[in-house]
Amino acid sequence: MKIETMRVCIALAVLQSVSILGCAQSGQRLTPPFFVNQPFAQGSPFNIELPANPKLDPESTSIINGLNIMAAGNVWGLQPGTTGWTLEAAATPADSDFSFPVYFSVSTDPLYTINCNGCTMQGLKINIPTYAMPEPEIDAQKPSSGPCENGDHHMSIINSTTYVEYDMYQACPPTGKGGTYNITTGGFGHIYGPYEDMGIADYPIYYNTEYSGYAQDIGSVRVADIMNGAMIPHALQMQVPCAGNPEYPSGVWPAQAGISTDQDCSTNPNVVDAPYYGMRVKLNLTDAQINALRYNNKPLSPYETSILLTLEHYGAFVSDTGTGGADPNTGYIVGDMEFIRESGLSYTQVGLTDPWITLAKKYNVPVTSGGTDLNEYLIPVDAVQYQSRNLTDYLVVVDPCVTWGTC
Repeated sequence: MKIETMRVCIALAVLQSVSILGCAQSGQRLTPPFFVNQPFAQGSPFNIELPANPKLDPESTSIINGLNIMAAGNVWGLQPGTTGWTLEAAATPADSDFSFPVYFSVSTDPLYTINCNGCTMQGLKINIPTYAMPEPEIDAQKPSSGPCENGDHHMSIINSTTYVEYDMYQACPPTGKGGTYNITTGGFGHIYGPYEDMGIADYPIYYNTEYSGYAQDIGSVRVADIMNGAMIPHALQMQVPCAGNPEYPSGVWPAQAGISTDQDCSTNPNVVDAPYYGMRVKLNLTDAQINALRYNNKPLSPYETSILLTLEHYGAFVSDTGTGGADPNTGYIVGDMEFIRESGLSYTQVGLTDPWITLAKKYNVPVTSGGTDLNEYLIPVDAVQYQSRNLTDYLVVVDPCVTWGTC
């Protein structure tokens, strides 16, 4: 059931020290975090919990083995020789963490006409806050009519009254003057309300900024949802180093149809069976096993428990590639599995504290430098072991027919 009551809005407002704009009358600007913790339609595949003991992809073991081979030694913030996950968070607003900033607009914000090479947003007139800052991705841009083509520069705008989410790729910081706003591509749909859609590329809705066609804000990990150790009530978005499984060369629903990968796993001969867009993975452990996990003889933190319980019950859908690159010694593509996270910019650009930095400091996570404009807190979902095996060994690939409802 969606959590969208006044009681929850008040609780979030108190936690963030902001007004209850998410529950106020229309016309007022919403502030993060968005007041619904299960965005998009209840019928979205992201919002449907997996059945007990779902059917697995026949290549599950081989696919997970390949992902672990590519991740071994290539995950920042984890002990050498182990596999797990980190939640990347930029150390400053000028640093990049490859997350997707989301901003809430009102009718008094400057009005822009979108030009996007004929994408589904072509010609739309939307309000964009002057303070909206796209994902910096190494090279932050100056205000411009765009597009900013030297990186991904994702950004989403959500209308505070209609709850329409506008996703943009290669966006620039807006000039604040209105007029034509150029992006490379984009898409839109309703994240909430009577017209909410499923947050995927489901005709006539196309989001277009990721290879999967998912909405940028679906399946995102938010700090507000993981602080108490509870399961997040939706599947996660997961990015991988590469894709291109011959069994599903164009991906599977809920990823959009007819796509090809920009990062092909065939460049790594150790990957026998590659992941694919729309692939759904889950953690094959029980609640009791997760709650009993220890790291350095201590219980896991609440945020780690939240992530693991979510992977058990809802899983994660592969949405895009590009989390790695060529190994300098072998030339083989390597890299880790990463979850899409809310961006700290969504908070700092409206004068709020970045909740990721608060979380990192609470658990004494140091800043890791990856070079210019890539200083991050790498918040670990620790590579704890269960029965002498790394947790990622307990990932399995769910057969697509489970999500399709045909098996």
